[in-house]
Amino acid sequence: GSRGIRVIDITEPDSPEFFGLRKTTNAQKIVLKGNFAFVADGPGGVKIIDISKAPLLLSEFFTGGHTYKIALKGNIAFAASGKAGINVIDVHDASNPVPVSIFNSRDSRDITVQNSIIYEADGIAGVKIIDASDPEKLKTIASLEIPDAVSVSVSGNYIFTAGSKVLYVTDISDPKNPVQTDFYKTDYAMSITTEGKYIYLSEDYRGLKVFAFSEKKGRITLVSRCKTVYAISADVKGNYAYV
Repeated sequence: GSRGIRVIDITEPDSPEFFGLRKTTNAQKIVLKGNFAFVADGPGGVKIIDISKAPLLLSEFFTGGHTYKIALKGNIAFAASGKAGINVIDVHDASNPVPVSIFNSRDSRDITVQNSIIYEADGIAGVKIIDASDPEKLKTIASLEIPDAVSVSVSGNYIFTAGSKVLYVTDISDPKNPVQTDFYKTDYAMSITTEGKYIYLSEDYRGLKVFAFSEKKGRITLVSRCKTVYAISADVKGNYAYV
């Protein structure tokens, strides 16, 4: 958020150790690659921070919109930037990011990349499935009518999408012909994380819900929930979920 990003050593999850703080405009999401943190910084665009020691700002890239999420594929960063669309950025030199192209969107809120395909949660425009084999010319190959799509995650041949009040499961074994296989009604979905056969749904003041996923049937089953003050997103590492 507006207080910046905190770097915390979680070698011992029971005793996390504060490592450093770096101020940001309004940090939304972080992606790590080696010693670098790529920060989706809301109206501040994209910030690249060296976290090898005390956090050090290396560079920033202004997208012209509100940057919600970043996805990386090799040396290319894709920034979901609201009404400014998807900004495609060459980050092979972390100290000097270079614009590659812009893909128009209604309200790009989340993005994930698998192989050479982008899955974008595009707000009221639903979900777009995009060919990213040529970063200079992204091309839509399919779309899903999902109201108020705010988050999307991929696991194997399935994508999981959070609309405002529904979690959708979609078979993408043929990306050009996606097929919905299941759904779960929710009060207020914020974001989705997948890890193995489990799906983690951050549900605002309702906390975190965990679903088991059967890839054979394309179905999800609620297995547990955890109350939190305000669950915006979750990351999973080993046997721990960080909310």
